[in-house]
Amino acid sequence: MYDFSIPVFERFVAGNLPSLLHNSQTPEFLKKTFYEALDILGKVYGPSDFERARANIKGLLTSTVSKLRNREIPVDQLSFNVMMGKSISGFSGTTPQHVKAAKLLQKRGKEIKAGDIISYVKTKTPPNVKPVSLAKPEEIDVDKYLEYAQAMFDQMLDALGFSFDEIMGSTTLDLFWS
Repeated sequence: MYDFSIPVFERFVAGNLPSLLHNSQTPEFLKKTFYEALDILGKVYGPSDFERARANIKGLLTSTVSKLRNREIPVDQLSFNVMMGKSISGFSGTTPQHVKAAKLLQKRGKEIKAGDIISYVKTKTPPNVKPVSLAKPEEIDVDKYLEYAQAMFDQMLDALGFSFDEIMGSTTLDLFWS
């Protein structure tokens, strides 16, 4: 049983927040959703608050997953933003994703240099990334973003007594009945 003398939020934040949240490369929509969930937890002071928070967070995540699956999240909110540590020609061997996206921009005539921020999204077709400026919603690899969401929310959901798979199942049922 929970000791509600310390808000659930503080108990959760006292642990380690997911490292993805601190990563500047994490897509904005995931950060926004996570902070909304933390805000909900910040209002928990007793058992009834806890049950309400569980339901609200499940609803928030179900809605987010549904929006992602329906491609309702703007492409720019899905972007990973990575700085070029060196020029494109300086990369050899395995090519990082941001460099693959930078090469696509370079082919379009854009000059890319060390220090530039490359904003890209994960796509379903090779090279599996595309600069935000060239990407269309239908090209987004929704499954990759769901994997990131799961990694980010697993710890929180475990503390709340349900799993990301339950969220995915709720979303599937919602889509079935709508």
